[in-house]
Amino acid sequence: MKKLLTVSMLLAVGAVASFATAVPACTTQTASTIGGYTCEIGDKIFSNFSESGVTSGTVDFSFSGTQYFLHYATSTPLTTAFTLGFWVAVDTTVCPTCQIIQVQDQMQTANTTSGAPAIPNTSTASVSHNPGSPATVNLDALNALDQSGVSNMGTGLEKVMFSYTPGANGELSVAEFTISQTTTPEPVTLSLTGLGLLGLGIFGRRRLKQ
Repeated sequence: MKKLLTVSMLLAVGAVASFATAVPACTTQTASTIGGYTCEIGDKIFSNFSESGVTSGTVDFSFSGTQYFLHYATSTPLTTAFTLGFWVAVDTTVCPTCQIIQVQDQMQTANTTSGAPAIPNTSTASVSHNPGSPATVNLDALNALDQSGVSNMGTGLEKVMFSYTPGANGELSVAEFTISQTTTPEPVTLSLTGLGLLGLGIFGRRRLKQ
């Protein structure tokens, strides 16, 4: 029996170790060659990257608390249409009760007309979310506030596609996606909480009778 338990533990440790080495840690990537990239940061796995029309810039990854950030930036602003897509999933071996609940999409643009203020300009973007409510977030650069929007969901896997159009006088230097998550109580936790509340109720009723 002891031998069987030892073998089982070794197999479990080996499986976890092999999974941990299978997905590399996220590092800064050249945006124009990011297609097919897969990486992990914290308890999030980013994968299925795709791009078209990206001629410069890099993609960075970071996180703070329950928020994860995918940040595209270029020192040579893009003045032509482009797309950038990715999937983000919860690594349930790291956080089995985590769920993605919101993605905030944001772009930073400027006006290419000489001497004109950065905002307004004719930049627009649509961001599709699967799943998401709304399923499509529309951004424009008529004013600064219109350059960001949110989509809500409750999922372990989110698919995002950002599509930018510069219009007549727009250029883009930054696109950022803030992924927020929460944890859902496990059934055992809910049961224990319920039993605890029931116990408190019974104890309170007994005290009242006394």
